[in-house]
Amino acid sequence: MAIKKRKFLASVPMSSMADIAFLLLIFFMVTSVLKVDAEIPLNLPDASGTELGDEDVNVSIGKDGSYWFTNQQMPRDEVIARIQVEVQTNENVRIAIQAHDSLDFTVVQEFLDRMRLAGVKNFAMVTKQENRKL
Repeated sequence: MAIKKRKFLASVPMSSMADIAFLLLIFFMVTSVLKVDAEIPLNLPDASGTELGDEDVNVSIGKDGSYWFTNQQMPRDEVIARIQVEVQTNENVRIAIQAHDSLDFTVVQEFLDRMRLAGVKNFAMVTKQENRKL
């Protein structure tokens, strides 16, 4: 009698491969870091204080003297007009000012004077934190 040899077909279980792929996808999505402040290149001075809230209005002044109102670049007078509208809507609104650390302080001082004339009573100067993770 002849002995029959069985041929085994090698196969990879695809259902477990799909599970592993989805687990890896979820792992990398959860552990990845999002960079939030990458839009405006500012080098902020050091200090300590309270964190900003979502209701705060952000105004940035770049190294070249460019003004940004909530991530939109516009002229200084238009920024002041927008701030004035925000103050008329809510007089307790806090204006968060981000100014580049190498910017001449007279530019910031002039902007603060114009904000005072616009009726701003509550503002914050944004600084960088050493232990901040982006």
